[in-house]
Amino acid sequence: MSTQATGTRFGVLGTLEVHGPAGPVAVPAPRQRVVLAMLLLEPGQVVPVDRLIDAVWDDAPPATARAQVQICVSALRRRLTDGGLPGTIVTRAPGYFAQVGTAAHDLAAFDDAVRRARFAATQRRPSEAAGLYGTALALWRDEPLLGVPSRLVRSAAERLAERRFAVVEEHVAVLLELGQAARLAGELGELVEAHPFRERVRALHMLALAQSGRRAEALASYQRARQLFVEQLGLEPGEELRRAERAVLAATPRRPAESTPPPAPPDSGRAARLLPLAAADFAGREGLAARAERLLTGPGMPIVALTGIAGAGKSALAVHLGHQLAPVFPDGQLYAGLAGTTAEPRAASAVLGRFLAALGVPDAELPAGADARAALYRDRLAGRRILVVLDDASGEGQLLPLLPGGPSAAVLVTSRQRLTALPGVHHLPLAPLPVADAVRLVGTVLGDERPRSEPDAVRHLVELCDRLPLAVRAAAARLAARPDWRIATLVAQLKRPGRLLAALSHAHLDVTEAFASMYRPLGPAAQHLFRRLPLVGGPVPIGPMCAALLGSTADEADSAVAELVTAGLVTAHWAEPAPRLELTGLLRAYAADRLAADDRPADHRATLLRLDAARQATRSWHAPRWASAAVPG
Repeated sequence: MSTQATGTRFGVLGTLEVHGPAGPVAVPAPRQRVVLAMLLLEPGQVVPVDRLIDAVWDDAPPATARAQVQICVSALRRRLTDGGLPGTIVTRAPGYFAQVGTAAHDLAAFDDAVRRARFAATQRRPSEAAGLYGTALALWRDEPLLGVPSRLVRSAAERLAERRFAVVEEHVAVLLELGQAARLAGELGELVEAHPFRERVRALHMLALAQSGRRAEALASYQRARQLFVEQLGLEPGEELRRAERAVLAATPRRPAESTPPPAPPDSGRAARLLPLAAADFAGREGLAARAERLLTGPGMPIVALTGIAGAGKSALAVHLGHQLAPVFPDGQLYAGLAGTTAEPRAASAVLGRFLAALGVPDAELPAGADARAALYRDRLAGRRILVVLDDASGEGQLLPLLPGGPSAAVLVTSRQRLTALPGVHHLPLAPLPVADAVRLVGTVLGDERPRSEPDAVRHLVELCDRLPLAVRAAAARLAARPDWRIATLVAQLKRPGRLLAALSHAHLDVTEAFASMYRPLGPAAQHLFRRLPLVGGPVPIGPMCAALLGSTADEADSAVAELVTAGLVTAHWAEPAPRLELTGLLRAYAADRLAADDRPADHRATLLRLDAARQATRSWHAPRWASAAVPG
């Protein structure tokens, strides 16, 4: 754990700065500054080594790039430790993350203050919101990350500057609500001149002018904007500017929620509420939910991706979060199940049609093409505080048309894979439930005294379920259907040979089918390797042993291993001298079932012979080159 103390400060909202308990920590080497900047841009988030390589060398990394990044990290760790900041950089596959406290990191403190300001604004506490917005903006010292030589860092800095501008707009809107229009009109006029195509700034300027008794100037500003937009962009002003013009014409420029958050457009009817019913027996994940909430209520357009294997509880957590955050997103919550893990993922055009209908677009006005629908969708979301929940995504291509275009919305995604190409995404992987949470889930589903009367049995039960929420819920549902059973009765059933998965199926809760949905998309080689892994009888050494199981070359086996790791069906441990694959109990049982169903007896015998021949080779084997991305030095 980090030993950061009082006086510690990490700064990215200006020049890159690090202060330890004894004073500034110098980081003069350009590559070290790039690596540190990348880690501090996403505190607490693992930054893959490949991304660090892209940041340091842009598009032309040398063959030794991975080793040089490791050297940079080692040097940074020494500097930070010498400055009284040991434990700041933590290794976690496939890269590193910066372990810094919110109060010590200006970007984290900015995000936290903005989140609290937005919540205060939604609760109609403008004075409190204004103070928090001011606190957030006071953390900025200059342009972000000045002097860090990296195209990727500069791109991130531009996004940060855009987030700051959005917060400035929100701050101004709250100050207008507090009656400070006369003071703000001049400053907003300067911003309009500097950013003539930024509609919200001009809308706020119009409201400030009108509130200051300068209604004619406000309307003239709108006409200038319209002429500029038509002549240079070929577009009419957007909804927010048109709404500001209507407010000025109606002589009601001081509508309290006109800009923070803006009211829904007049033709939208009511707030969109598409979330399905939240699980009444939802239990656990409090820490993960709190982290997701902080990210989703931060500035800009946050995108949070909940990732994990089938049955990990991603969808349940996403829906739970959507309902929990409803007060922060008063303009609604859009939800779509994308069916990304099925044979027929939902087309973006169909999802956009459903969303636009919920946003008040009549069927007769719904565009036919996906691009036109996406443009109208972004226009309808402009300036509105809406949470978009996209469940079971197949990949970035399916998601990109469904992303809002402005900073007022937030996006929550669930997917079995890491969406590494999605811009600015925060990944939150779902691990098995802690034992206490899994036991609590059993008690919540059962609603009777059995968990309290059989504490050892219920702990044994959740461990047999690998603390996988789907399996725990299925076991508890089976017990709920049999109030005459003791928990120990079901435990005994689960321990019978060949009965583990069969006993974890109840109504729509089917662990076998969940695993099958992960197994079916695999290539033939990965399927063959997966179902033969139980033949080893424990952790499987990677290398010749996997090639023997597959009956293939080492390169083909490496590719199959990589596919299984990506799918989440196995866990890879790359520590020397014995890199290995491990299966959870449930996945081992599923692999054994597939082996019995799909491999012929002759295949089985041949595989065992190859295994015997390969055992000696595993003692001197080293990890394949591609695996070095998993655990940096």
